[in-house]
Amino acid sequence: MANQVAARAEQAGPKVKVLAFDDAGHFAFGPPISATSPFYPRLGGMGGTVEGNATARMQGWSATIQFLRRKLK
Repeated sequence: MANQVAARAEQAGPKVKVLAFDDAGHFAFGPPISATSPFYPRLGGMGGTVEGNATARMQGWSATIQFLRRKLK
């Protein structure tokens, strides 16, 4: 679905980069959550796996911060 949204958005604007991660679900976006957090085991509760969502949060958050730093200098 994200690729379809990106393709549609690119028709009217700049190129869109989709961040897609294996085994990630609806908890894939947001700041990283420590494995010691009480919420950590629940990361797989809305699709994907705990590990997949944790990885997506770590890598996706980093990419988001880098993007914002570049665009908002």
